[in-house]
Amino acid sequence: MLRLTSLISLLVLLACAGCVGPEGRSITAAEYAEMERDAGQASRSDAMRVDRGAVDDQVALTDRADQLHRERLKLAFDQAELVQKRERLALSATAEQAVRVLALAQARERLITARAEQVFFTEVERSLRLGEDALGLLSAENSLLEMREELAQLELMYGSDPGDATAEIVVARTRRRVARSEERLRLLGISSRKLKEVDLPKREHDGALALQDAEAAVGSAESALAVGVIDRESAERALDHEAALLELQAKSLKRREQRLEEDQRSWERGES
Repeated sequence: MLRLTSLISLLVLLACAGCVGPEGRSITAAEYAEMERDAGQASRSDAMRVDRGAVDDQVALTDRADQLHRERLKLAFDQAELVQKRERLALSATAEQAVRVLALAQARERLITARAEQVFFTEVERSLRLGEDALGLLSAENSLLEMREELAQLELMYGSDPGDATAEIVVARTRRRVARSEERLRLLGISSRKLKEVDLPKREHDGALALQDAEAAVGSAESALAVGVIDRESAERALDHEAALLELQAKSLKRREQRLEEDQRSWERGES
């Protein structure tokens, strides 16, 4: 086959040996062979450029496909992560809200107790303690009065016989009892003043402060409960915004995938 091709080329060269060039002179076989080689090289260069362009187009399409695939994977990951964020938000918000509801219930219980204690002190305890104090003072005063009366009677009875040892012992004992009763009455008076001037006002002041603290705790717990609701709604809106962005990304990615499919079909038609 190679010999036949060489023979045909030789015959062509011999036939063209008498051809006339553009300047009116004959083209030699060597010149025609050189022209044929130049034409062959130009043809091969054009073919290589066409092939290289087709390869570049195919590489570009492949790169676009790889990029879209990576974006599709990231989008799927982000969407799954968004679902988990919603689940975590629901769980954490429910738990936190339960804690706030419990804190509010406890604060209201403390407020009820503080109000009841303050009412009890105002309407019952104050009067009870003042009554017990007055009764104690009255009892001490009566006891002292009785001791003094008894001492006076003893002194009257034994005053005419100053040498009686038994009488002196009884009178001295009674005098000591009177002195103890006087000291007891003095101490009870001090305790009574302390009760009226210090203990009861302090108890009333402490009760009022406890009531204010309980009311403030209820207000704080109610605010925390409302803030929890607002925070949850804000977090849900943020997740909704994130979901909307992911939806836009999904639509954009789908359009780009459709354009890629169209470009691939156009390239395939051009290749065929």
